[in-house]
Amino acid sequence: MKQLFIIAFIAFSLTATSQRIHNTDFQEAENDFKLWAKENAHALPMDEETDNSAFAAIGKAIGDAQFVALSESAHNTREFLKMNARIVRYLVEEKGFTRLVAETGFPESKIVNDYILGADIDKKEWTAGLNPMYSRWEEFNSMIEWLRIHNQKVSDDKKVQFYGIDITG
Repeated sequence: MKQLFIIAFIAFSLTATSQRIHNTDFQEAENDFKLWAKENAHALPMDEETDNSAFAAIGKAIGDAQFVALSESAHNTREFLKMNARIVRYLVEEKGFTRLVAETGFPESKIVNDYILGADIDKKEWTAGLNPMYSRWEEFNSMIEWLRIHNQKVSDDKKVQFYGIDITG
């Protein structure tokens, strides 16, 4: 019972605190963000053949980060998938990233990982290891194909591995 009370109290406190913050600091934070966005905005090309130098601003922004999260404001949107795939390619080629984690089932993702590491697996089989919001889109499938080709060209320590981080589907 104590835990439930503590949790309820914390939730109530956070709600009250966020309301005060919202009322007093929100406009200032919004203005700070707008200024930051104007100073740091960079147009990114959608073309897969674009030189990696076009993505240098991303490299500068992430610095030596070990983890980078990519997201989108809406699932099942071609442009977001295409841009994410292009950024993944940049991160692998230029920043040395070797792990890709996606919103897909953990157990199912093993077949995708095996495929990009060189196993002879039919496309119908490995796409079954992806969340349908990815497997239905050629942009994501092309990225998986690119990862397979990339892995054939690099040493074992530079091979990219793929992991699902969602519940089984």
